[in-house]
Amino acid sequence: MNITCKAFLSKPWTLTDDKITLGDKEIPLSDITCVTHSKCKSKSTNGVINITIPGKALSIGLVYPYKQKNDGETAAEYIINNTSNATKPSTVEEFFRKCNVCGNCFSYTSDDLKNNKHHRTQATLTSLAGVSGAFS
Repeated sequence: MNITCKAFLSKPWTLTDDKITLGDKEIPLSDITCVTHSKCKSKSTNGVINITIPGKALSIGLVYPYKQKNDGETAAEYIINNTSNATKPSTVEEFFRKCNVCGNCFSYTSDDLKNNKHHRTQATLTSLAGVSGAFS
């Protein structure tokens, strides 16, 4: 395995059989504690592989551009399958949703999505009551 990706305004990263090189840092696959993969198209990227390692409060995003879509998806699958200590979500949809208008991805928990559904329902009922009152 030898995949190198570089997206606009992000550091290049390279995946080899046993590690990821990001800038001047080497991250062994065995150190990764959590992996998620988001296929989220935008003007500068096609997806992000988020990895978490001990000692880092935030996850590290390995971004790949549209031109390297196949390489990025292959790398994500390889990382997910070869990090035995990492927790992996059963589906990416548990963490990411797309906007119905612009198509961009947003990160929500399942509780956020339930609350948003409740708020949408309440807003719809309120607007319908206002419209029916205007025609009375």
